[in-house]
Amino acid sequence: MPNALTDFGVGAPNPLAYAVNGDGTVTDLVTGLVWQQAAPTTKYAWADAVAFCPTLTLAGHADWRLPTEIELVTLVDDSLANPGPVIDPTAFPGAPADWFWSSTPLAGESSIAWYVSFDSGYTTTSVTTSMFYVRCVRSALVPTVPGPAPAGRYTIAGSTVYDTKTLLTWQRAPAAMTYVDYQAMSYCAGVGATLGGTGWRLPTKKELLTVVDFSVPLPGPTIDATAFPGTPTSEFWSATPVADTTTSRWGVTFDVGAAVSLLNGDAVYVRCVR
Repeated sequence: MPNALTDFGVGAPNPLAYAVNGDGTVTDLVTGLVWQQAAPTTKYAWADAVAFCPTLTLAGHADWRLPTEIELVTLVDDSLANPGPVIDPTAFPGAPADWFWSSTPLAGESSIAWYVSFDSGYTTTSVTTSMFYVRCVRSALVPTVPGPAPAGRYTIAGSTVYDTKTLLTWQRAPAAMTYVDYQAMSYCAGVGATLGGTGWRLPTKKELLTVVDFSVPLPGPTIDATAFPGTPTSEFWSATPVADTTTSRWGVTFDVGAAVSLLNGDAVYVRCVR
């Protein structure tokens, strides 16, 4: 998962990096995804957005598609402040600070789908008749999303879980109690005494979103129940600050899987990563 420079500064790997290809496309040097550089000026209802991208021919390629929710999240630059756009302005100049459709429907609902807000970086759902922007993507391997985690994605080793897709190791069971933000960071810094090893930390917002299972219907928890049993359908802290304030951090709520803004003094669950 590509992380913002503010996240990179507190121990997260993979800072955002792009190659502007000069042909109307941008390659993400972390994920390998190739993106349409300029978003169309037309807004679409969800079904029309899904249908639009396969009609696109750009840079000699016709295998474009609407990105999944987690793919679209990779473009968010959480170091940029509201009202955005919270996306790299050099790689994607003139990007609207607005809402963009993903191809991911809300599990169990035919009339609701996920989107990403590029005015602030939050993620949530809307009815499919809403009119949002589109940015198409292409890759060598087309993911089968939404759906459960691929077989063999998670390797369980006692109290930890290794994600073979992101190469992150997670605390399997969340902390037994809730914490305010600075307590959450201190907890993860010291959790190696029970989990073993060093380098444990609070995950970034985008890292935490990678363990959301968008195939799980409400009321969740929207996470792989075998790899992460007993996960509360509640908010979890991330280390990512909300860029336009000193009083809030991002979290992810596992009743639906959305990114939400939390006050630093809120008592919230914790799952550490390294």
